[in-house]
Amino acid sequence: MSRTRFITFIIGVVALFIALNVLSFLEEEHAPKAHEGVLDLRQVGGLQEGDIALNGEWLFYPGQLLDGTEKTSAHEYIATVPGNWRSAIEPYLHKGAFGYGTYRLKILLDAEGESAQQIALRVPLIRTSHTLFVNGVQIGSNGVVSTSAGQYRPQVEPYISHTEISGSEVNIDVQVANYDFANSGGMIEPIQIGSMDAIYQSQQRNVAFEFGILVVFGFLSMIFGFMHYQSPRSGWIYMSLFFISMMVTSSYQGTRLLFWLWPDLTYATGFIVYFLSIVGLTFWMFMFVACQLETVIRRWVRYAVYIFNAAFIILLLILPIDMVSHLVVVLVIQNVAVYSYSLVILLRSFRGGDPVAGHRFLAFFMFAAHSWSNVLLQLGLTHMGDWYFIQVFLFSGLFILMFVQQFVLTYRRLKRLSLEMKRVERFKNEFMANISDQMKTPLQALISIADARLQSDHHLTADQRQDLQLLTSMGWMMRSMVDDILDFSQIREQQIYLTIRSVDFYALVDEVVERVRYMVYDHSIVITSHVDKTLPRVAADEQRLHQILAGVLQHSLKVTVTGTIQVEASVVNGMVEVRVHMQGGAISLEQIALTRALFESRLDQDHAHMHHNSDAPGLYLVKALTELHHGKVYVPDSESGVMDIILTLPLSADSSRDETQALLSSMVEQKAAVQLVDNRILNMSLNRSNRFISSVYHIMIIDDDALNLNLLLPILNLDDYRVTVVRNPEEIMQGMHPLDEMDLIIVNRTLSGISGTVICGKIREQFTMFELPILLLISAWQGDRALEAGLAGANDFLRKPVEGSELRVRVRTLLQMKRSVAERIRMELAFLQAQIKPHFLFNTLNSIAALSKSKPAQMNELLNELGNYLRESFRFDNTNPLTPFDRELKLVQSYLHIEKVRFDDWLDFKIEVLTSTNFRVPPLTIQPLVENAVRHGIMRRAEGGRILIRVTRDEQFILITVKDDGVGMPTETLERIMEGPTVEGGIGIRNIERRLKQLFGWGLLIHSSLEQGTEIQVRLPIEKVGFHESDTGG
Repeated sequence: MSRTRFITFIIGVVALFIALNVLSFLEEEHAPKAHEGVLDLRQVGGLQEGDIALNGEWLFYPGQLLDGTEKTSAHEYIATVPGNWRSAIEPYLHKGAFGYGTYRLKILLDAEGESAQQIALRVPLIRTSHTLFVNGVQIGSNGVVSTSAGQYRPQVEPYISHTEISGSEVNIDVQVANYDFANSGGMIEPIQIGSMDAIYQSQQRNVAFEFGILVVFGFLSMIFGFMHYQSPRSGWIYMSLFFISMMVTSSYQGTRLLFWLWPDLTYATGFIVYFLSIVGLTFWMFMFVACQLETVIRRWVRYAVYIFNAAFIILLLILPIDMVSHLVVVLVIQNVAVYSYSLVILLRSFRGGDPVAGHRFLAFFMFAAHSWSNVLLQLGLTHMGDWYFIQVFLFSGLFILMFVQQFVLTYRRLKRLSLEMKRVERFKNEFMANISDQMKTPLQALISIADARLQSDHHLTADQRQDLQLLTSMGWMMRSMVDDILDFSQIREQQIYLTIRSVDFYALVDEVVERVRYMVYDHSIVITSHVDKTLPRVAADEQRLHQILAGVLQHSLKVTVTGTIQVEASVVNGMVEVRVHMQGGAISLEQIALTRALFESRLDQDHAHMHHNSDAPGLYLVKALTELHHGKVYVPDSESGVMDIILTLPLSADSSRDETQALLSSMVEQKAAVQLVDNRILNMSLNRSNRFISSVYHIMIIDDDALNLNLLLPILNLDDYRVTVVRNPEEIMQGMHPLDEMDLIIVNRTLSGISGTVICGKIREQFTMFELPILLLISAWQGDRALEAGLAGANDFLRKPVEGSELRVRVRTLLQMKRSVAERIRMELAFLQAQIKPHFLFNTLNSIAALSKSKPAQMNELLNELGNYLRESFRFDNTNPLTPFDRELKLVQSYLHIEKVRFDDWLDFKIEVLTSTNFRVPPLTIQPLVENAVRHGIMRRAEGGRILIRVTRDEQFILITVKDDGVGMPTETLERIMEGPTVEGGIGIRNIERRLKQLFGWGLLIHSSLEQGTEIQVRLPIEKVGFHESDTGG
């Protein structure tokens, strides 16, 4: 912070401190005040105008206890209420603030007040015992008032008393005695008088207000306590204790709610509790600052604060109250020193650039200002007015701001740490995936070479064949482990999905057992399959099911060591139950318990299992994949030497039907399976997808294969696409479906009676690869046809059967491309509408200037037309697909009128509208054609020319023709214009051509001949450009 800003900040803080303390001394100017012992209420409505504080000058009689019935004593002084009586009583009794005396006040009422009326008096803090008399009758007291300390008993509990008065005068006498508080005594706070309703309402407001303050302090204490729980070493526990002390201190002031909460509280106990909380406020504040700025606080200062506060507490507990009260001044000095030291430390930290120190300083500064006001209040030098409570709310608000700032800083820090942890986790998973992907190639080469040698070399010996079979099995096991590593990272990222189909479980088990059998060393384990050939088919992902069984059998080999492993399967409760039964001497109860614990563990909870057992990741993967199939895996209880691992898998929908029909039913299970893994995978997928897609994207699938459709639809439904299925490809060839409403086309290359590449070519006649992307599905054996399909116009390819995540990524990428191109087209249209040629505008303005003197009427007309032209050119809704034809016609008329004025006889035009104009056209369609006709057709002829614009209709189309008799152009020039910008015509015609094709399937009809002119026709289908009321807006 710069020196100037720092000095300005200090000046502002000092000014704030002075202002708060000055304002606490201010009183309401309109409030009545007593003068020389008389309070005149005759001009303010008497006692019926609400509650009135009896402030001002009371008569005071030191050393006398009067009740109003005796004659006035000669020792009469003027005492200010509220205030400290020490200056009035010490000259008489010579005991400081100790002693006794009587306050007297006469209240003058209106003459009408002679009738009897009920009044109430609210008596707050009178230190430290008193008796209240009204017109000589005692109506209230606190403690016992006496002329000697032995018979005196202190009590300072506020109360309300009421009595009946009559006449025009009310005499109030208050006998007060104080032998406990050495520094101040007397009427520290004023008595309030008024009607009973007014006094009780005022009391209720004060109680509610003070209770609200206690609630705020309690809330802050809980908040800072929670922060301490989250960060124990930051010192927030001291802030929690600080606000608990504030609650105690506040409850002992004002209406003194502490007496309501603790009815049996004595004056001595309340005095000790109050000063313990005062000590606590300073101590907890200092401890918080010392904890936050530990390196700045000097050690001797710490010890000095500890020793002083400990000594004061000891003296507070063992000494009499009157002796402790003499030490209050010392406590005040210590508090001022601690506050000042803490504020200086915070100020230095703030100047040093600590982002939180500024709020800490202001919060504790406001608390110090409030504490100073409280000291003045206890000494009777000020009263508890509105500004006292404003100070409370100010420093509470600043503490809340300090908490909010700390919360925001903590949140940002945690967010950074979370992002860093996610980055590290993602890097680790990507590293595992990359390593596993790189290991696949050499492993596959190893397997392929060994397998090829086994199949081709018939001269191998039995041992060589056995070695190659072992090498192949080990290669497949290593390949499986590599896949497990990749799948493990995918499960952690919740990115693994299934392709459910009807699977022959018998054949699958036989294959897995055969592969695992080669991994047995020296025939020490016998592996057999007892799965019946008639077992119904299961609904599963064949690759994942192979992975599950291989993982269980590999773990069984490690556990069994020597013995037998049997694979059995049966149908139980509509599920296929697979039992892997192991027998071997190495199977212990501990091993059984460990395997069970591994299957019951969760990846996000039981990290110990993952770190201390090499089988844990593989078994967790088996469990996760099984649960994705709506199955489960568990280890039942058994005796030593025997262990079973049981898997359950869902049956295929109807194993008696053919595979296609079974798959159609199992697709429902596929969609449910994808939603598994604690419902987290699908939620993550939807959240990610919704960042750029919604149901507005419309996809068309052109496929007549029911199996393929039932694979595609559940996957696309995950991202809430709108999907249209076309099973008859001839409908596309005949134009029976509006392709302009589609965002993506998915075409199966193998269709009945027609190739998918032909469909692609048909679509490309109307849309470019960027305007409507196509995803072509090809079979695994059709890889050589990829080039042919690419030439036909497909954007991307995907082999069947499709993998869910790959399909979703491809679709998402193509949709992003489509959206980007659509944005580019809209920008191009906006560019076109903003294309006002500088020379056109310059020449038009010159024409206006030339007409200003000779033809002012024509000049005004030209200005109006120019304004109309500019207004229609810059309409913000011109980027909508269609706009009312009337708007386009106005734009054309304004343009032609301007050019007519400029070129006079060189240009002639005629507009024939032979049908209703209640239809819509693509915006900026006609005007660019007319402008091209003027600039490149007519203006290139020495004698000028004529333009005809005709609007007609037939049963199906509205026909708009723009015809000129200009210079015309050859066919080659027209082809160059449609291919790219040229001097003959640029972006305008190509843009119109493309938009018409997108909207209606055809473009412009252009006929041109050299020296004869050009005719351009726009055909608009009536069913698509019909008039809508919503388009009539100006």
